[in-house]
Parts: sequence; structure tokens; C-alpha cells
Amino acid sequence: MERMGRRITVSTANLRKDIKNKLDGWNERSMFTLKRVKNLSMADIHTLQVCCDFYDVYGSLEGLALYLNL
Repeated sequence: MERMGRRITVSTANLRKDIKNKLDGWNERSMFTLKRVKNLSMADIHTLQVCCDFYDVYGSLEGLALYLNL
């Protein structure tokens, strides 16, 4: 069983800035590392962007699963 790392707290503005910087250097074989989380795919990055949008509008991530139809 893998150990869970420590919690990372970041504002949505900082996360958006980091995502933009990562996407600017993207190529079709890129796997991303963001906030010490390795091997993030393009789909993972887009999911983080959706989470930022949702959090900015609603103030929490409660109900996000319904929004994403999970």
C-alpha cells in the first residue's frame, strides 16, 4: 500500500498559473509534474482546471461529482 503524502494547500489562482506554465511547454509525449505530483496526463491537467473553475464559482468542491456526471 502506498503512503499518502502530506496535504498541499494552494490557491486556485496559483494553480491556474502553474497549469498555464506547464501547458505552454507541452508536447504530445509530455507527462507533467505539478506541485510534486508526478506523471500527470493532459486529462489530469484538464480535470484540475475544471476543479478550479468549479471551486471559484461555488466556493467548494462539494457536488463536483454530479457536475462531472460521475
